[in-house]
Amino acid sequence: MVVGKLTTNSVDDRLQTTQRLFLETVSQDYLTGSHALVYRKCKALVSDKLVKAVKITSPTGQTICDVAAEGNRASWDWINTAIYYDEAQTQIAAQISLGYSTTISRQIFLNSILIIIAAIVVTALVQLLLSRKLAVSVAAPITTLADALNKDQPHESAVPAYEGSVFRDIREVGILFESIQKLFQRINEYQKQLVTKTRQAAVGEMAAQVAHDIRSPLAALESVVADIDQLPEEHRILVRSATSRVRDIANDLLGRKRKLDKESSGAIEADDARAEDVSVWLLSGLVDSLVSEARFQFRSRIGIEINATLGSGAYGLFARVNQAKFKAILSNLINNSVDAIESTGQITVTVGPDDAAHLLITVEDSGKGIHTETLPTLMQEGKSSKGDKGSGLGLYGARLAVESWGGRIHIDSAIGKGTTVTIRLPRAAAPAWFVPNLSLSADDHVVVLDDDSSIHQVWQNRFDSSQGKVSKFTVHHVTSPQELDDWISDHRPDLATTTFLVDFELLGYKESGLDLIEKHHIGERSILVTSRNEDKAILDRLEQLRVRLIPKSLAPFIPILVTNTDLPVANFNCVLIDDDSMTHKTWKLAVKKTANRLAYFFSASDFLARAAEFDRTARIYIDSNLGNGVRGEEISKEIFALGFQEIYLITGHSQAEFPPLPHIRAIRGKEPPW
Repeated sequence: MVVGKLTTNSVDDRLQTTQRLFLETVSQDYLTGSHALVYRKCKALVSDKLVKAVKITSPTGQTICDVAAEGNRASWDWINTAIYYDEAQTQIAAQISLGYSTTISRQIFLNSILIIIAAIVVTALVQLLLSRKLAVSVAAPITTLADALNKDQPHESAVPAYEGSVFRDIREVGILFESIQKLFQRINEYQKQLVTKTRQAAVGEMAAQVAHDIRSPLAALESVVADIDQLPEEHRILVRSATSRVRDIANDLLGRKRKLDKESSGAIEADDARAEDVSVWLLSGLVDSLVSEARFQFRSRIGIEINATLGSGAYGLFARVNQAKFKAILSNLINNSVDAIESTGQITVTVGPDDAAHLLITVEDSGKGIHTETLPTLMQEGKSSKGDKGSGLGLYGARLAVESWGGRIHIDSAIGKGTTVTIRLPRAAAPAWFVPNLSLSADDHVVVLDDDSSIHQVWQNRFDSSQGKVSKFTVHHVTSPQELDDWISDHRPDLATTTFLVDFELLGYKESGLDLIEKHHIGERSILVTSRNEDKAILDRLEQLRVRLIPKSLAPFIPILVTNTDLPVANFNCVLIDDDSMTHKTWKLAVKKTANRLAYFFSASDFLARAAEFDRTARIYIDSNLGNGVRGEEISKEIFALGFQEIYLITGHSQAEFPPLPHIRAIRGKEPPW
């Protein structure tokens, strides 16, 4: 009886499975109007001995197909189901009925019983034969098993007998035991390999992270598509920046996958084992472009203000980070802040110094805040301030990335007041293209080439406010390659005292700013002012042409230093040479309280141009790091050769870090000596 029940259930299961598969097969065809194809599938199903008839009718009673085998329909049982228009299964598209014969079901049941009985009989006979065979000879099968276990190591042929075993007189059993031992050793090795290969699972985690990170740049792109035909410069910048981020994220995914593939195949190389690729980036530039994307992305949230605080303190702050990952982290933090603001509020992203060796990036919002008990778990894997709605990938991934860059990330929050996320990173030395300040002398020429009139106005305002009472330098504004060509042609004698501020992308012209710089051989006198300061191809070409760069968004913040060449120097007994304007201000305040007279220069070249005017007894205070790779300890040798004996190297580093410098009177800190 039990066997019969199981067999009957199996027939029912087969009918249910047949019904379900047929429903899945014809549903799409029916909904798309392929009734002929539905009819052919009905005929094919009826050929099954179990199914005797198929009938499909529409809700209006129209027969789509009615296929049946020979026989009495009244003696058949029917299974009914439906095709629906919607996933909620509220609107019926068609009714499907399958007819089957109970006689066939009973026959299958009886046949199953006969098969089982036959299987039991055959099994009993086989067991009888095997038991007799094993009773006659045990050694042969055991040896065969041992050979099979050892076939990948044929050199392991000598097997000692197992003393003390009850099978010590049967050598084959000893071989079997040894083989099993070797098998266990191999299993342990395979388990170790399996642990390594489980790293492949990181690809899934990475894919989820990328899906999380990619939403913001894609949203920015979608926001621009609606009015892309206009293409004002701010939209061009946004499209380029967002597209680059999508590409960088994709490249990061592929790079990680290639690394995991090499590890799993055993082909990993030494350089593949290093941490994810990082390089030196100007953080104020990264933050500014990302905040622009965020403003555009959330422009429909009228009550939310997103601002970047990038004052003069942020200018020149570099860190070693992965650019794509850094922007993804910051984008996620801004998105979290937007989610925390219900209607109106502010989000402020700030970049600034922390101490001499570190910098801070903060994302502060006036949202609803996070509960105190939730804060400690936020940066754990799978934890989110949004509860079940959050993925837990953003903050967890941010913590891992920031720590890999040698930094820390911290969250402060209060319910009803808002949240502040602080990232602290080590500072990095500025790259060669960086312009710490725009150093100009009176009577110099400045040529600004840009197709945007607003940029010309920015520069003019900066120059007007920087010149003060000193002799004015001359500013020339040009807007096209032809105007630049004409100016250079008319002012060749002045090129040595001219600084060119050149935009990279000139709308409507094939030549870029770098093309013009290369054409006129003015690389060392030129500074590229562009929003494409994150483009590696442009940075590589800058290095080739020896051109420096100012991110266009930071033009309002770069220090402009003007040296008055008419300044009398006869009575000065002290000279400060330092590229830091803050150091100049500090020393100026300090010297006022003394009888000393201090002359100050922002570059060694400015001082050397006037060194002959100074008394050789003047004390020279020169900074160790004058920017752009210029070292004070090297320049001081030239100053010493001019006859100056009182030379002091000022630095924030320990004296022990410098080699012997016999021409230097002393190495001291950067605080004023008075």
